[in-house]
Amino acid sequence: MFDNRKFISQVLVGAGLLALWQLAAMSGSMGRDLLPLPLDVFSRLIELPFEARFWNALQLTLASAFLGLCIAAVIGIPLGLIIGANPRVYRATRFLVDLFRSWPIIALMPVLVLLFGASFKMKLIMVVLAALWPILVQSIYGARRVEPTIEDMTLSYGIGGRVKFFEVALPNALPFIMTGLRISTALSVLLSIGVEVLSSVPGIGYEIAIARIDGASAEVIAYVIVSGFLGLTLNQAFAAIERYVLAWHPSVRGETA
Repeated sequence: MFDNRKFISQVLVGAGLLALWQLAAMSGSMGRDLLPLPLDVFSRLIELPFEARFWNALQLTLASAFLGLCIAAVIGIPLGLIIGANPRVYRATRFLVDLFRSWPIIALMPVLVLLFGASFKMKLIMVVLAALWPILVQSIYGARRVEPTIEDMTLSYGIGGRVKFFEVALPNALPFIMTGLRISTALSVLLSIGVEVLSSVPGIGYEIAIARIDGASAEVIAYVIVSGFLGLTLNQAFAAIERYVLAWHPSVRGETA
């Protein structure tokens, strides 16, 4: 149900921020080359969709983000389920998982640039490394959260193998897996843009870097706003997919009731 009060409060906050931005730009304290007027930024925002360069950059950013997310999911989900379902494997790998997921992925970029150059492959590997850990860790949590009563019931009825995996373990872990995928979706887009800014690999981030070098501050902010809306749109889209896939789950039924 549409909430009028919530919508009005959000519009007021947005209008207030725009007014502050306008006043700061008009004061001249930072210079127009650093802080352009909101109208200049919005004019550039309207122009961008009519430029082929914009769509090419958007396509390259989304391609690396989605491909990296898919590769991370193919690796992380089965690996996480295997680790979580086997206590011995979980204990043996727990330290390594905690260690590797704590590494700042962006710190690996100089090494990958030396190995693969400033290329699409390097960016893709960075995205996979960043998106893998939320999916892997959530899959491990999901596989380990089988209720003891359900575990006892499967043992009592002699349920095992594929039936136990597809009918018990996977449905139980699915909410956790979807959470990991949702986190990694936003992460893959943000990291893809970040790598493009730092390494000049073509994409939205590269356009931000080029606009900054050219001193086109309005274009820089326009691309940053596009990046924000891109992340928000993908997050909302995946949340809708998550509600559809988990429509049977009590948490989603309670949320939509």
